[in-house]
Amino acid sequence: MKRALITVILISCFLVYAGKALALDPPHDNSNSIDCSECHTTHNAPGPSLTEDASNSNLCMSCHTSGGLATAKPFNDAMQAEPGVTGASHRWDGIMPATSDPMNQYGLRKPAADPSNPPPDEVQSEAMNERLQNFNSVATCSVCHDQHSQFAKPWDPAAPSYGGPGTGAGRHFQRIDNNMDQMCKDCHAYRDVASPTVTQMSHPVGVSIPGSGAYQTPPNLDLDSSGNVQCQTCHTPHYTDSGGANSGAGDGYLLDDTLKDVCYECHTFSQTVHLSPTTGLLWPGGQYGSTYARVDGSGNLIPLENTSLGNNLQPVPAAFQGACINCHWPHGVRDDSPAGQFYPNLTVEQSVEQKDANNMAVLDTSQNPSPPLPSSDSNDLCLTCHDTQVYSTTEGRNLDAINWTAVQHGAVAASGTNRGDLEDPYLTYSAGYSRNLVLACTDCHTPHGSGNIFLIRESINGRSVTVTTAGYWYSICDACHTINSGMGHPANPGSSCSGGMGGCHGTRLHTSSQF
Repeated sequence: MKRALITVILISCFLVYAGKALALDPPHDNSNSIDCSECHTTHNAPGPSLTEDASNSNLCMSCHTSGGLATAKPFNDAMQAEPGVTGASHRWDGIMPATSDPMNQYGLRKPAADPSNPPPDEVQSEAMNERLQNFNSVATCSVCHDQHSQFAKPWDPAAPSYGGPGTGAGRHFQRIDNNMDQMCKDCHAYRDVASPTVTQMSHPVGVSIPGSGAYQTPPNLDLDSSGNVQCQTCHTPHYTDSGGANSGAGDGYLLDDTLKDVCYECHTFSQTVHLSPTTGLLWPGGQYGSTYARVDGSGNLIPLENTSLGNNLQPVPAAFQGACINCHWPHGVRDDSPAGQFYPNLTVEQSVEQKDANNMAVLDTSQNPSPPLPSSDSNDLCLTCHDTQVYSTTEGRNLDAINWTAVQHGAVAASGTNRGDLEDPYLTYSAGYSRNLVLACTDCHTPHGSGNIFLIRESINGRSVTVTTAGYWYSICDACHTINSGMGHPANPGSSCSGGMGGCHGTRLHTSSQF
């Protein structure tokens, strides 16, 4: 009697499941010679949900293989992404972390409701969490895809509308609505960042393209239905080789354009000394604690997350000359000190000064390395290149080798007593070095370019600055120094302070301790 009851239950379940075949959405329906028995068995099933295979991914790839029933969409293990090395498809063997933490690899959270960082839609996310629990926290195929239904909204702007059961071919079998990348953000929760913080540094998502400045609507990338940047503006989970990287095998970043060029889809900085594809910046390998960038023996970029590949600090490939990634990494590089934070502005090294409670730049007195390293880590990014005699074809000379132990602009705190009167805020805050205010390179320079080859900002310390290529630098100095202060200084905007340009102070502003 007991055996008969079990048999009736199994048959009933199968009939109910088979009945659903009438409502399956194409191409997983009878119109493609697919029925329940292709994937399920009623007795001694090795996998969950009475599946024919214990491995969900192997079950899918029994059809999704060259020559199989789904030969038009084939997958194989070699396609799985190893970021910075190879791969054109999101992994289907990745294990979600056991705890939620902003430092988790790839910004992942644990596969459960997380009150400290809730997913975009708690009700829908339970569908993914349930599947993760069924598959031991492995983000396998059926975690992201509902193989029976095309109902959930896809990101794909070309996908057809859903007309009810039995329709919707081409909607990618999404497990939950993904038209705003809800599915991406459900797992990669710590990269769901609109306003980055020191612990959650990632390229913003869910934001619109600024209407002014060096931005444009991307000509070749998709925005969401509200015109906002989302994860899949830059990434696509399957069949995405980052613009043909590695001869079509991909580089594991799953980008919709090359790693070198994807930034320029939205960012429109004009070609400058740093951004020239022939003479521009080329990151020379990590210094001052940074582990970016690493390359393998074939010149493939290795991201910070891939710690298993070791610390191989080498120059990036020459093909990346002048690319944004020489200075920026889209999902953040962790600071060496303090540990667990990220460099601001997605830089690969520290580029702005430490700040005090009033948001003023201060000297980092906790660091005291030997020359020529900086006495603070504020300008590590700039000094990675500018601490050696690197020849610049643009300027026709070597770059200044800045010795941060001898330079007044950043090496020591501002003083209103031995360098002439200073303009505020330095005058007010410098008394007794109580605030240790200093300058960072970016206080005076803009690395993305300006009207002169020295990349001088149009405004310094809140004051307008005008500098010609020839360089009468009075207005630069006047932005922070009260030049006509009874010390015999000329009140002549046409004069120059720098000794290399007919003035009195230093051959150049960075290389003389006399300024």
